[in-house]
Amino acid sequence: RPMGERVWEAIMDIANAPRALLSSVDISGLLRQGGILTARHPLEAAKTVKPMLRAMFSDKNTAVMDDIIRSRVGMEELLDKSLREKLFIAPIPEKTATALGQMEEAFMTKVFDKIPSWANFIRASNRSYITGLNDIRSRSALSTLNSWKGAGLKLNKKIEYGSIKNLEYGVGDLSDLNRMVNWASGRGTLPKALNEAGTLLNATFFSPKLIMGRLEFAGMGAKAVASQLASTLTGKEILMSPLVRKEVMKTWLSFLGAGSGILTMAQMSGVADIEIDPRSADFGKIKVGDTRLDVWAGYQQYMRFTAQMVTSQRKTAIGTTQELKRSSIVGKFAESKLSPAVGLINDLLQGQTYLGEEMVMEGGFIGKQFYERMMPMAVQDLVDAWAQEGPVGGIIASPSFLGIGVVTYPEWTPEEKYQARKEFDYTGIENKIWANYSPQMRKISDQISKLENDNPQKAREMLFRYPVILMARTLIAQEKKRWLSLNQRYFQ
Repeated sequence: RPMGERVWEAIMDIANAPRALLSSVDISGLLRQGGILTARHPLEAAKTVKPMLRAMFSDKNTAVMDDIIRSRVGMEELLDKSLREKLFIAPIPEKTATALGQMEEAFMTKVFDKIPSWANFIRASNRSYITGLNDIRSRSALSTLNSWKGAGLKLNKKIEYGSIKNLEYGVGDLSDLNRMVNWASGRGTLPKALNEAGTLLNATFFSPKLIMGRLEFAGMGAKAVASQLASTLTGKEILMSPLVRKEVMKTWLSFLGAGSGILTMAQMSGVADIEIDPRSADFGKIKVGDTRLDVWAGYQQYMRFTAQMVTSQRKTAIGTTQELKRSSIVGKFAESKLSPAVGLINDLLQGQTYLGEEMVMEGGFIGKQFYERMMPMAVQDLVDAWAQEGPVGGIIASPSFLGIGVVTYPEWTPEEKYQARKEFDYTGIENKIWANYSPQMRKISDQISKLENDNPQKAREMLFRYPVILMARTLIAQEKKRWLSLNQRYFQ
C-alpha cells in the first residue's frame, strides 16, 4: 500500500486505542449491542454465553467457533453475495488479515496486537465481543429463517423494483431480514457519502455504526407500521417484506415488553425507584440507592433527547424544570457521542469537561482524566459504586460487565436540594421580573452590581439615576423573601 495510506491507518489505530481500552474486560456485547436480539431470542442468546467465554481465553476456540458459525445450515443463503444486504459476520483478526473498516467498531485498532496473547486482555475482550455478536446474529437470523421454512412459506430472494407511482416496491425477504438483524445488533449502515470515511468517523465518534443502527432500527419499526397500514388500505405489499415486517414488530414488542417488565418488577419489589419523566437523566432507569441501571440498550438517551427537544426543558436532580435552548441540547448530545480522543480535544477547547469541571493542569485532575478516558468502563462503574455504597454497591453495579448501563452518584441531601432549589428559583424570579423591563435596564443593573464592590459611591449614583432599576430590584427582593417564607419549612 502507498505510504500515505499506511500512515493514515496508523493514526486511526492510535486514535481508536482509548476506546478499545474502555470497551474491554467485559462481555457486554450480548446485552448492549445485542440487547434487542437477546430480548427477541432469549434461548438463543443464552447459548451464546459459553462460546463468548471460551473465545475470551483462546485464539483457537475463537477460530473454531467462527468456522461453526459460518458453516451452519442456512448461512450460505444469508451470506449470498447476490443479496443486496448480507448478514454481517465480523472477521476474526487473528485468523485473517483484516482492514480497520471491517472490524467491530469498539475494537477498531491493532495497537495492542504486539502484546503477548497471555497478557493481552484487550484482544481477549475483542475475541469475546466478536464471537458473541457473530453468534447472536447468526442464531437470530437462522431462527427466523427456519421458522419461515417450517411454516412452508415461499421466500422472495430477489430485489425487484416496481412502480413508485403505484407504491409497489419490490422486496427481498433475506435482504430485509439481514438488514433487520444487522441494525438490531448495532451494525448500522452508513450513508454512501460517509461510508468511505468510516474509520475517520469511528475515530471521531465513540460508535457511529451503533448510533446509525439504533436510529435505523427505530426507523424500520416505524416503516413496518406504515407498511402494515398501507397494505391494509391498498391490498398490496409495499415498502417492506411482509415476512420481515411481522418479525420487526415482534422484535420491537419483545424488547419493549422485556424492558417494561424488568422495570415493573423492580418497582414492585420496593427495592428500586423508577423515574417516568422523559426529560430527566434518570428516565426509565432502575435506581437502587445511588446506582442507576439502564436496561434499554442505549435507547434511553434517544428518548430523553427527543423529549427535551420537543419541550425545550430538562428535569433536574432537585425536581425542578429548567428551560434549555435546543441548540445546547443538540450540542450536549453530540458531545456525549464523541470518542475519548476527540472528546479530550473538545474539552480542552472549551476549557471544561462534559460534566462542567474546569480543565486545569494539575496532577490530581490529569490523573482523573487519564483514569476516566482509559480505564475499562465496567471497572469504573464497579469502583464508583463500591466507593459510594461499599460491597453492596459493587454487587448492584456488576451487571455493567454484561452490558447493562450503570452510573453511580450520591443523592443530594435536603440541605443541598434546598440551596440548589433556592438558587434555581431565585434566578427564575429575577428573569420573570426583568422580563417586564427593557434588556438595556438589566445590562445597566449588572454594571451597577459589578461597581458595588469596587466603587460603591458610583454604584449608588447610577442606581439613583435609574429609579426603574431600583424598583425592579425592590420587587425581586420582595419576591425572594416571599419564596423563602413559603419554601424553607419543606426542607427543614
